Amino acid sequence: MKKLFFIAMVLIAAMMSANVESFAQTKHIQFKGIPVDGTLSSFVEKLITQGFDYIAEQDGLALLTGKFAGYSGCNIIVVSARNTVWKVVVEFPEQSTLSDVKKRYEEFKQSFKLKYNVDPKVIEELDDRYKSEQIAYIGFKNKVSQWASLFEIPGGSVVLEIQASSDSYGDFQLRLDYYDEMNSVIRDSATMDDI
Repeated sequence: MKKLFFIAMVLIAAMMSANVESFAQTKHIQFKGIPVDGTLSSFVEKLITQGFDYIAEQDGLALLTGKFAGYSGCNIIVVSARNTVWKVVVEFPEQSTLSDVKKRYEEFKQSFKLKYNVDPKVIEELDDRYKSEQIAYIGFKNKVSQWASLFEIPGGSVVLEIQASSDSYGDFQLRLDYYDEMNSVIRDSATMDDI
């Protein structure tokens, strides 16, 4: 009986250890296999070693460019608060038609669903006044049209959305925002200190 009890205790300890290890690995969201954590400069260095080109850094933000998920010319924006990274943004190259960017959006939406086995919270609305391909940009620019999916995944969340380009009139842009759940608290406390 003591032997059975001992074996049961060893199995329980092993399962608890595996769960702790699993939790430790998922406490921060990952971007390209890198936990969204640490200082801005250390995170940027890790991205540079993965082939991204450093552009600039200012006021807790760093800008890099490079290839992401097979698409060249992406902007990568790393955001920190109190010198701790809490958010990474990917801005894909602009596209001139809503149908093209929606196709790319659907591809990423399906990829996230497959990778994380989770259904997103979705807002996909085009204002009736702006349904034509030629004027849909105005609906997105005025924020009356929205096309976004929120994925809650281990360590945080990812928002996939279509935006009106801020640079080129009439163009659309796909954007991914990776939010680290733990480090968002640091950002929130920094905001609270300021107000």
